[in-house]
Amino acid sequence: MRIDANNLAEVTQKNTGVQNKDGKSVLIENVCTKEVDKKSGSTYSVKSVTYEKPLSEEKTDVEELEKEGFGADGAWMKQQMAILSNITSENDYEKLEEKGYGGQDVEVEGIVTVVDKIKAELAKAGVDTQILGEELSTKDLEEITGSTAVANQITRALQAADLPETEENLTETKEALEIAESLEAPSDATIKYILENEMEPTIENLYMAEHSTAKNYLPQTEESIDVEALQEQIEKVLQENGFEVTEENIQDSKWLVEQGIPLTEETLNSYQELKALKLPAEGTEVLQAITDAIAQGKRPKEAILSITARRQLEEVRLEMSAKANYAHGKEGVAIDTESIAQTVEELKQAEETYYKNLLEQGGVEATEENVDTFRQIEQTIEEMKQVPAYTLGISEGTPETPKEIHREGKILQDTFEKANESYEALMTAPRRDMGDSIQKAFRNVDDILEDCGIEATEANRRAVRILAYNNQEITPESILKIKAVDEEVQQTFRNMTPQVVREMIKTGVNPLDMNVAELNEKAMEIRQELNIDNEEERFSKYLHKLEQNSEIAEEERSAYIGIYRLIAQVEKTDGAAIGMLAAQSGEMTMRNLITAVRSSKKEGREYTIDEEFGGLESVETKTSSITEQIEAGYQKNCLKDVMRELSPERLAQIPDWESMTPEQLKGALEQIPQKEELEKAYTQEQMASYGACAVASEEVYQMLEQYDLPKTVNSILALQQMMSNRNGAFRKLFSQAAENPNTDIRQLQQQVLSEFAEALKSPEDMAEAQQKLAETAENVMKGMINETEVSTLDLKEMKLAKTQIELGTKMAKEETYQIPVLVGDSVTGISLKIVRGKEEKGRVDILFGGENIGEVAAQIATDGEKLEAYIVSDSQSTLEAFRQQEELFLQMLKEESGQKAELHYVQAKEPQKVHMLQTKGEEETSEKTEVQTKTLYHMAESFIKTVQVLNV
Repeated sequence: MRIDANNLAEVTQKNTGVQNKDGKSVLIENVCTKEVDKKSGSTYSVKSVTYEKPLSEEKTDVEELEKEGFGADGAWMKQQMAILSNITSENDYEKLEEKGYGGQDVEVEGIVTVVDKIKAELAKAGVDTQILGEELSTKDLEEITGSTAVANQITRALQAADLPETEENLTETKEALEIAESLEAPSDATIKYILENEMEPTIENLYMAEHSTAKNYLPQTEESIDVEALQEQIEKVLQENGFEVTEENIQDSKWLVEQGIPLTEETLNSYQELKALKLPAEGTEVLQAITDAIAQGKRPKEAILSITARRQLEEVRLEMSAKANYAHGKEGVAIDTESIAQTVEELKQAEETYYKNLLEQGGVEATEENVDTFRQIEQTIEEMKQVPAYTLGISEGTPETPKEIHREGKILQDTFEKANESYEALMTAPRRDMGDSIQKAFRNVDDILEDCGIEATEANRRAVRILAYNNQEITPESILKIKAVDEEVQQTFRNMTPQVVREMIKTGVNPLDMNVAELNEKAMEIRQELNIDNEEERFSKYLHKLEQNSEIAEEERSAYIGIYRLIAQVEKTDGAAIGMLAAQSGEMTMRNLITAVRSSKKEGREYTIDEEFGGLESVETKTSSITEQIEAGYQKNCLKDVMRELSPERLAQIPDWESMTPEQLKGALEQIPQKEELEKAYTQEQMASYGACAVASEEVYQMLEQYDLPKTVNSILALQQMMSNRNGAFRKLFSQAAENPNTDIRQLQQQVLSEFAEALKSPEDMAEAQQKLAETAENVMKGMINETEVSTLDLKEMKLAKTQIELGTKMAKEETYQIPVLVGDSVTGISLKIVRGKEEKGRVDILFGGENIGEVAAQIATDGEKLEAYIVSDSQSTLEAFRQQEELFLQMLKEESGQKAELHYVQAKEPQKVHMLQTKGEEETSEKTEVQTKTLYHMAESFIKTVQVLNV
C-alpha cells in the first residue's frame, strides 16, 4: 500500500478538536482519515498524522523517558541551569575559574555545587553587607527600569546579595516592585483565599488573591456556625499545639472555623502572620525579600513578604539537600535569634553536603573517610596559603610536602601572631604591598641583590627575605633554590582544585604526603585528563580580549595572535626546549626558546614528557650541574605562569618580551594590571551561556540523560544547535577545514563521506567511523588555534560543531548516529537510530532536512516477514524525488532480507512530530542477533543510498 501523487489528493483532511482524558481541548491538524486507491477502488485506513501529541495508546519518546525517570532528571537539571544563571555574579565566576570550574566543559552539577560553596563562604564572612564602587546608571538599565533611581536601587540590592545584574533579574525585580507597591493590607477575603488554597504570602499570590473572586467574599453570620459551642475544643487545640489560650488566639481560631478552614498550628500561624502584614511594604524590605527569593532559585514575584514567616524560612534554610543554595548559609548567619552553636552546626552540614556532592559527582563513594580526607586536604592547602613565606627557608629539615609545610608554617604563624608582628604570606599576590614593618625589616634587599649581581625582581627580593629571616647564606645559588621551591608551592596552590583533589582520593593518593614537585606533576596529569587547562578556552579568551581592545589596531591583531602561538609552542614542549637550551648553556631568553622549538621541528624531532625530555629527569641527563637543573625546572614553571597571565593589553606594554627569560616575562606581566572592562566583557559572555542553557528545550536535557552524555554547558548548547540545525556541524567542519592551507578539503570531505558509506554494515563499523570523524574535528580545531586566521565567532561555532560530533560518538553506543551525506551539492546531517525488537523485529528511525529538501522523517520497520517504510516530508517536491527513486529503494530493501517491502508517503508540515510505525507492540531489547543486525543496518544503508541520488 502506498499513497502516490494522484490518490494523495483524494485523502480527506480536516481539523479536529477533541478532548483528552483531562477534559482539555487539543487541536489535531491535518488528520488523514482514509485513502482511495483509484486502480482497485479499495479504501485503506491510514495511520493518523498528528502534530503535538499522538492519540494512540503507544507512548511517545518523551513519555517513555518520563516513565523511566529521565524526564524528572532532565527537568531538575534545567531548573539548576535556571538557578545558576540567576544567582551567579561576575565575582562568583572569577572564583569558579580559580577553582577549575569556569570552563564550559565542566559538569553543570559541579558548577552548581561550587557556586553554593562560594556563596556560603561569602555569607559567612559577611561580604554581602556593603556595596563597593559607584552606582550604575547606564542607558540599558534606564531602559529596563524606566528610571535611573530605580535602576540604581535594584542594582545595589543585587550587588549586596552577590547576584548578577542580568536583564531578567532587573526586569522581573522592577515588575515585582511595582506589583508590591500596589498591594493593600490583606482583607479577610484575601486571607481566606490564600489559606484555602494553601498559598505562601508571595508578591504574586497576594496580588492574585486581592484581585480574585475572593472580592465576592461574604462574612459568615453567627447563625451559620455555633462557634461558642466549640470554645472548649478550640482551647484544647491551642494547648496541644503550644499556643497560649489568649483572647486573641481564641478569636483568631473562631474566625478560621467560621470560614470553614481547618484549625491547625499551620493555619493559625499563617492567619496571624497575614493579619499582621503591613502593605504596601517598604521598598527596602521588598527588595530584600526579592533578592532572597532569587538566591533560592526563585523569581522576584515569588518573594515572601511575610519575613516574619519564621517557620517557612527555617524549613528552607534547614533543607540542606543536593539542590540547596547559598541562602541556607546566609540565613543561618543573618537571623539574629539563632544561637551561635546552631549556626555553626548548620554551616558544617552545608559543608558536609558540599564534599559529598563533589565526591559523588566524580564517581567516588561519599564515605565518612573520603569526606574527611577531602576536607582535610582542602583545609590544609587553604591554611598553607596564609602561613609565613619564611617557612620555606627553614635550614634544617626543610619541609617538602604540603603536610610538613603546613605544620612548620602554623608554628611560625603562631609565633608572629603572639608577638603581634606582620609577615608576608606564603601565597603570593601580584602587586600586593607589604606592611611598613616588613619593608623596614628588609630595606637593604636591593643592595644585597646588587652585590650578588642579580636583578632586583620581586621574586628575587622575596627569596632574599626568606633567606635573611632564617639567617641563611645569601648567594645566587641559594636565591635560585628558594625561588624554585617557592614557585613549586605557588603551582600547588593553582593546581589543587576540587576536581584534582577528588581524582587523587579516587585513586587512593594523599597529596599531603607527596613532595610538592611530584604532586604538581601528578596534578597536571589529572588536569589534562579532565580538560581543566583547556587550550581552546584559553585561546578563545585571549582572542576575545584582542578583538574587544580598541587600543590595538585591527591590522596589528595578526601579530598578537602570532606572539601567543609562539609562546604557546614553547610551553607545549613541557620543559623540553628549556632543557635543550640549558644543555647548550644558551641564554634562557624567549627568543632562544622559540628558536630551539623551530629548529627541533626542522630536524623532525618532537619533545614530550618521557625519557627524552621534560621535567627534571631530562635536565639531569643533559645539564652539567644541579644548579642548571634547578634553573631549568624553575623557568619551566614560570612559563606556565606566563601562559596564565598572557593577554594582548599586557603584551602591548612589553615590547622587548623576546629578550626576557620566562621568569622576567612572568614578572613583567604580573606588574601590569588587567583591563577590567575587557575581563568583564569576557566574563559576561561566558555567563550568558548559562542563560542560553536555562532556556534550552526540555528535550535537550532528556537526551543528556537518555544517552548518558556529559552534562556540561557545551553539551547543552551543542545539542540545542543540533536539534535546530542538523547540518550545521558538518558544514562548519568542512568550511573551517578549507581555511587551513595544509588541508585538501576535497580529499577530506570525500574521505569522511566514504568512511560512513562503508561503515553502514554494523555497530562496530559505525562506531569507528564516528570516532574518526571526532578525531578530524579535533584536528581542525587544533589548526584554528595554531595556524589559520580565526575570529572568536569562528572558534565558538567550531567548538559547538566539535562538541556535537563528540556527542555523536557517545550516542553511537546506543546505535544512534549523526551521518554526513552529500545530497545534491551540499552536505546534509542525517540522524539515524536503530531500534531493536525481539527476535527479528526492529526498525530504523531517520530525521534530516535542508534548504532544498525541507524536513524529512522516515521509518523503516520489519516484523520478520515483511518490511514497511514511511517517508514523511513537508515538501511535495521532496516526496516526488523519493517516488522517482522508489524502484531502487524497494529493490535494495528486498535483496538483502528477501522480505516483501511496502512504501508509504505522507506530506505533513512538521514531519518530526508525526507518529508513524512501531514494532508491532514488541518491547525493545538489547539482544543483537546476527540476522537482525544485518537486516537493520541494510535497511539503513538502503535509505542512505537512496538519499544520495535524490534529485532535489
